[in-house]
Amino acid sequence: MLCGTDYFNKYYNSLNLQGKKMYNLLKRTKYIYLNEFINKELAYSLADDFESFCTTGGIGGDSQCPKSSAFYNYAPFLQLLCDKNGALSEFLGEGVVPTYSFARVYKNGCDLKPHVDATRCEISITCHLRGDEEWPFYVNGEEKVLKPGDAVLYLGNEAEHWRKPYTGEKYTQVFLHYVRTNGPHFSNVFDLNRHDFSN
Repeated sequence: MLCGTDYFNKYYNSLNLQGKKMYNLLKRTKYIYLNEFINKELAYSLADDFESFCTTGGIGGDSQCPKSSAFYNYAPFLQLLCDKNGALSEFLGEGVVPTYSFARVYKNGCDLKPHVDATRCEISITCHLRGDEEWPFYVNGEEKVLKPGDAVLYLGNEAEHWRKPYTGEKYTQVFLHYVRTNGPHFSNVFDLNRHDFSN
């Protein structure tokens, strides 16, 4: 079962913020850590499905992380992206719409160089599904260690983020990307500005 509106409402109420104050907080801090964004059982189930899909399909990496298995809009993650949309809008006090989902199974030696993302990743969530070792995620100069089901909500095209080389064998992560309905990057809704749809 997805931890959607109930999860965001619990977190929202714990900070006693109203209206657009949560989005304003995100603008100031560049990221918000989300404990138990999805429950651990769901995280493991999604990891099982995606890892099996990658193994069976011989899915390779992408230009940013060629040693990984990477895939654009894998159907269960696309559903997760859409399922979270309304709750995320309510949580931020700012309407958002989906652009795309992306996922990787990282392997030994994989890293992510410091970078910011394209405007289609204006509002981003990185959610950890499973790994055989802890692997810190660095965002806006701070180190965060995610447990399965935990996530970081961050401004993808503003907050620099990266990872050092992975010393374990397998680490599975899903990314959910959105843009603000009334923001300057709305034309990226459903990733309509993407030109290469081969993956």
